[in-house]
Amino acid sequence: MTDSFIAFKTKTSDPEVLKAYQKILKDPRNSSPRAKQVQDAIEMAFGKIFGGKPRLGSERLKPDLMLSDNSFTKAVSSVLGSKVEESELKFKRGQSKKPKPTEIGKIKLTDEIKQSALGQVSAKDLDDKSIAALNVNRGKELLEAIKKTSDGPEFYNKSKFLQISKMVDGKVETLNIITPASLFKVPPFIARYSRTEDSITLSLSDAFEKNLLNEIQKITTITADKGIENLTKLFKDFTKTRTSLKTAQGVKEFSIAIPTGGSIPMGRARIRRTKQAKTDRKEIGRFISKEQLSVLVRQRVTNKMPKGPRRGPPLSDQVLTFRTGRFAKSVNVVSLNYKSSIIRYFYDPIYRVHEETTRDPRELIETSIREVVQRKFARQFAITRI
Repeated sequence: MTDSFIAFKTKTSDPEVLKAYQKILKDPRNSSPRAKQVQDAIEMAFGKIFGGKPRLGSERLKPDLMLSDNSFTKAVSSVLGSKVEESELKFKRGQSKKPKPTEIGKIKLTDEIKQSALGQVSAKDLDDKSIAALNVNRGKELLEAIKKTSDGPEFYNKSKFLQISKMVDGKVETLNIITPASLFKVPPFIARYSRTEDSITLSLSDAFEKNLLNEIQKITTITADKGIENLTKLFKDFTKTRTSLKTAQGVKEFSIAIPTGGSIPMGRARIRRTKQAKTDRKEIGRFISKEQLSVLVRQRVTNKMPKGPRRGPPLSDQVLTFRTGRFAKSVNVVSLNYKSSIIRYFYDPIYRVHEETTRDPRELIETSIREVVQRKFARQFAITRI
């Protein structure tokens, strides 16, 4: 059994996943009346790719996705040294001004956990002093207390296989983190008790997540669009080369599988890069005007639209058909605020009749904007129609 974290990155351009994720991004606070329906849609789409069945609910301490016993899960289990049957799905909803931990789960305080926690810090009552002792050092004592209870295995199982996704350059990239039982502790996990909510929240450190991403973001990712068998083959190839890299704040070594062409020397966060990668970095970060961005977005919108005659049936169920060019020419970025990371755009209102259909113009335009700005600035913006 491995005593290291296993991290790898997958990407997908599956239309169903992209469509569902666009709806996730439109509700950054997860507060719309259709929030559960949107969440269910993205979980079902992920289930098809990774060979699993989503629970479609918030069962106490239960991971989101029940993975089937297929070749991919067997390959992952063989690397970890213990069976992987479930995964917890997390979807980033935009660029946060202040980095924050990825919440894994939250439960109400039980009598069993309370007694274990009090014993952990040698206290008689759950008062200000004992709560402070439990929450100090990112909840190290609290997590150790939880692990001694009947909920301990459930907490670990929910954290064992994390799949943290975000939209990058028109594709959904997923950071997959597999944690062995020996490393389920603080850091990199965080446990916190809230007296006002009388609940315990378990999270993954944002610093640890960022550390992992920094190490693997320039390494070729695993494409997850060609079925379980192909995904399994790529994962096996991915894990043939392993390297260890020490992380900060006392976290033990984690393992990163590296495909041919990249390397991370022991103890140093450097990756051998190609000349092409250097060229790309020069392009990133250059400021452009809203007029220049409008031109680039219109070009991308046009390229995504199927070309058809002036009259006739739609050529796609997902996007509008390009006929006279009127729609594409009407797309304009009217506000580009670098400081607040907000982009506002406009298009001819005559086409808004399609907004409640599967060919919603907003999805086409906003996807195009995100792809352009991600390529130009390597960052995310909040995008709204005026």
